[in-house]
Amino acid sequence: YSALGVRGVYDQGWRYETGDWRIIFFKVKDDNDEIAAIKATVSWMYPNTDINVHGVGGHGIVWDEGVINYVDDGNFTWGTRTGTTKEYVWIWDGGGYEFWLFLYSGFYRSVTDEKRSLILHNVLLDGSMPDDFPEPYMITLDFYKVYFSGGYDVKHESRYVEVYATADAATDQVITVWLTFESSEIVNVAVDAAWYDDLPPTNMPLAFTVAGKTTIPVEVVVPAGTSAGTYWADVEVWLGDMPYPFYCWIEVTVD
Repeated sequence: YSALGVRGVYDQGWRYETGDWRIIFFKVKDDNDEIAAIKATVSWMYPNTDINVHGVGGHGIVWDEGVINYVDDGNFTWGTRTGTTKEYVWIWDGGGYEFWLFLYSGFYRSVTDEKRSLILHNVLLDGSMPDDFPEPYMITLDFYKVYFSGGYDVKHESRYVEVYATADAATDQVITVWLTFESSEIVNVAVDAAWYDDLPPTNMPLAFTVAGKTTIPVEVVVPAGTSAGTYWADVEVWLGDMPYPFYCWIEVTVD
């Protein structure tokens, strides 16, 4: 038995569950809670082998899955996102804001709490296997950090800060907060104002590429005459081809 070997144990009968299933658990050490997402890549050796991959967040929710290509009666066709003997999924603790609002309040602020896991479903095994059966596979993890790095008054969490403004001011008040991105591989990033914002942030680059470390300005304008209260200027973030965005919170306290 090898925990890192594709076994090819099949019952090609009538169920989607046919094939060999593995669950890989892992935890990430991130004392400052700056990791926003993890990209897990599973690779194997032979071109006709296929492993379907599912990414599971800390709350047991399957947030992402690779190409499945289930036909029927326990049969699959070959397919991966990369078109090669590599498949990847994104693991993080959140989807659209609608999930956060109605299901688990605040549950996707951290990617480091709880265990993460990959579910591997080996659906096809290459018929040209040599003597080194079972076929080995490898898992690679890439890490993406996103955190506020300056310009705020209070930092509640790595991606949740608070800024202060004066109520009923005679002129607009402009506050610039700095948001930093770090990645272990080159990744395209898209940012925008959250759809529910009271004070949508402005003057920030909407699309850019991170190769190592990049810091961007996020400008919040509190209009003249704004009454006392709490307002939101959150930033919606998309990393690569993640199926959902996540949010970085800017709470604006006007007093």
